[in-house]
Amino acid sequence: MLADYIVTDNSQKSDYYAGWGRRPSMKRAQKTAQKNKKKALCLEDGFLRSVDFMPGKKNPPLSIITDKKGIYFDASKPSTLEDILNTKEFTQEELGRAQLCIEKIKSYTLSKYNNGLFYSKEALNIPADKECILIIDQCYGDASLKYGQADQSSFDKMMRDAKNNHPNAILLIKTHPDVLAGRAKGYLKKYYKDQNVVVIDKNVNPHCLFTYVSAVYTATSLLGFEALFCGLGVHVYGSPFYAGWGACASEPLIERRTKMRTATEIFHAAYIDYATYYNPYTDEQSDIETTIDLLHDLYLTRYQDDRPYHCAGFKRWKRAHVLPFLTRTSGPITFHDKEETAIKAATEDHGCIVIWASKETDTLTQQSQAKNIPILRMEDGFIRSVGLGSDLIKGASLVLDPYGIYYDPSQLSGLEYILNNRDFSEEELSRATFIKDFILKNRISKYNSDNNALDTSKWPKDKEIILVPGQVDNDASIKRGAVGDVKSNYELIQAVRTAKPDAYIIFKPHPDVVSGNRKGYIPPKHALKFANEIITGVSIQDVMQYVDSVHTMTSLVGFEALLAEKAVHCYGLPFYAGWGLTKDSVSIDRRKRDLNLNQLIVGAILCYPSYLDWENLIPVQAENTLHALSKSIKTKGQSSEAKVSLYKFIRRQSSRLWSNIKYSILSYRL
Repeated sequence: MLADYIVTDNSQKSDYYAGWGRRPSMKRAQKTAQKNKKKALCLEDGFLRSVDFMPGKKNPPLSIITDKKGIYFDASKPSTLEDILNTKEFTQEELGRAQLCIEKIKSYTLSKYNNGLFYSKEALNIPADKECILIIDQCYGDASLKYGQADQSSFDKMMRDAKNNHPNAILLIKTHPDVLAGRAKGYLKKYYKDQNVVVIDKNVNPHCLFTYVSAVYTATSLLGFEALFCGLGVHVYGSPFYAGWGACASEPLIERRTKMRTATEIFHAAYIDYATYYNPYTDEQSDIETTIDLLHDLYLTRYQDDRPYHCAGFKRWKRAHVLPFLTRTSGPITFHDKEETAIKAATEDHGCIVIWASKETDTLTQQSQAKNIPILRMEDGFIRSVGLGSDLIKGASLVLDPYGIYYDPSQLSGLEYILNNRDFSEEELSRATFIKDFILKNRISKYNSDNNALDTSKWPKDKEIILVPGQVDNDASIKRGAVGDVKSNYELIQAVRTAKPDAYIIFKPHPDVVSGNRKGYIPPKHALKFANEIITGVSIQDVMQYVDSVHTMTSLVGFEALLAEKAVHCYGLPFYAGWGLTKDSVSIDRRKRDLNLNQLIVGAILCYPSYLDWENLIPVQAENTLHALSKSIKTKGQSSEAKVSLYKFIRRQSSRLWSNIKYSILSYRL
């Protein structure tokens, strides 16, 4: 957002010294600038800031103000915005652009922070048949009040006038989001119990309230200007940037503001001329139209309800990994060490339970059903990271499933519901083609942790080449999805050799097993009784181009093989089986239609998971995640021989010793 400037820490070469708003950093900038006979630059959030993803935490803004003269909320001195409004002659084209942006903001119901929800009058305890007036409270000591010439007396006068002007109306006191979050206190608490007063203490989208009220009273809140350009009469009791131009129903006289301005003109000056916009996906400056669309897309992926989320049994390191994916709710998010406390809390506040899918117990399921508590089951998405989850690498995608989970065919999952019922659009199918081609071209898989060179010199030219991907023995996808006769890696290799006695079989152990993090190790001498070769540390995409088919229980490698248009034989019931794309040893009646590959991609990659940009803490689309992973693979890479702690080394060797004993006994019995 500061691309128009060269940012440096060299004090002698600086033309400007920048600080934030009216905080100490700005005072230091002004003092240093004066000392060095340079200029000060004031920075501040823009008016279309963000979708507030992390409750209680600040998030990077998508717009910013840079003011060389003052700052818009400080009415004690001129600002660049005030100069624009005093001098500029707006063209019809500019006013038309501003009006289109206003209409889009109204249509998308956007505001500065964009984390509020829509509530009915009944939910807000507002009488259905009464006139309503909106009174906007603000944070005590807020800079916009201090420098906007408003204080407690301003709010007191506001309440008196509202009561006198609207004696029979319901006065809706809207508390500030920071007051709701407990980070600040307001000015109007002493009026909460007055007659005809209703306190709006929920996190409400302002546009919801605009539909319920006939007038708005404010001191300096930006909400007042949002109400103004939405067509409401606004009464102002301070000196915000939009007052003094003749656009408000009542406002103070501000002598420096010499022109009469409409709300549309003020909007263009503030939102288009004054603000700078940023696109975090391209890491470049942007424009207001792109930012409006971006905020709309982000809002649609978040804040779908306001239920409290009670997360049960997440380890402390994992909580930070999953929290950004949980902000589909604007309600509180609480982590509980025990599922009993989560159930109790969800019962009391009518919330829902969030559980890592493989950790769900029969007790949790039964009690939740008995108490009618919804469960959201969490699991990694199919495009995850560069590096292993078992090495505590953060994932770029997660699934939140309200039905079941994709690897458990014993019950309906959210993915299965999508694949059974969705009408796939042409746009989605086109995106699926792009995704498939991008994955193949850039050699992307789930973990992207292997990069050793592949040696195919010994592979025969006259035999079918079969890849058998290993899995983690105790993985939930094996426990739930391996519903046929084959239930382990060892049994799988045997079954493939029996089915294909003349084929050249390549066994690739799971990366988590190779790393020593998970169970499933088969000693090579035992695996090679059925397989012709064992390969490790090699990218699955490198292998895929040379094989004819993949035989698997439930491995995601089977899905990746479908993307590469290879034949896939399933000995269990993975999410991609049963749709007419694979040869299946086990059938499932619930999967009711045949799909083509693009339809499967839309369901599994576009619709089912959520994706996150960890750098900016914002939701992204699958394509953004693919681009980021591709860049990370090229710039960072991953060594298959990563450093191993002493504990992990001992654990790995102990596991392999036990596996040698186990398979030696099994071999002897055979």
